[in-house]
Amino acid sequence: MSKWTWQAFDDVLRIGMGTHFEDGMESDFSRAIIQFVETYEGEALAMINNSCRALHRTNEVMGEALRWIGRMEHEPTYALRLGMLCECLSSPSMLVRDGAGLGLSSLDDPRALPMLEQTIAAEQSPTLRRDLQQVADQLRETAAMHKDRRPDENNRNT
Repeated sequence: MSKWTWQAFDDVLRIGMGTHFEDGMESDFSRAIIQFVETYEGEALAMINNSCRALHRTNEVMGEALRWIGRMEHEPTYALRLGMLCECLSSPSMLVRDGAGLGLSSLDDPRALPMLEQTIAAEQSPTLRRDLQQVADQLRETAAMHKDRRPDENNRNT
């Protein structure tokens, strides 16, 4: 990864560390993380994924990043974002796992169900387990809805 990508990631983290997050509210950080992913695509997602795999002082920031990564509209990184959010479900940080679940809820892609179900089975926090179960239920509904469509009506969520 290039020096410029690392510098950009560090800048985004600095913005996040100075942000008070409010559920569902756009912020300088949410705009910065989206721009970072759109600009650096796979490199950006790899850096975010690596940061999510450790317990770190930026876990709250990473959890917020994952929420927005699920919400963003950027087709070139869709498959990478889906895979990264699924991988982040195995983070040691509950904040990161929660952010990954919320990101997957926004993507609404039933292909995440196997990893989500595996995470639910292993989750120690009853609150997070319940929240992840709600996401799994949503994805099952989406799968059932797409199953009932004719093949030419289906989109990438099949």
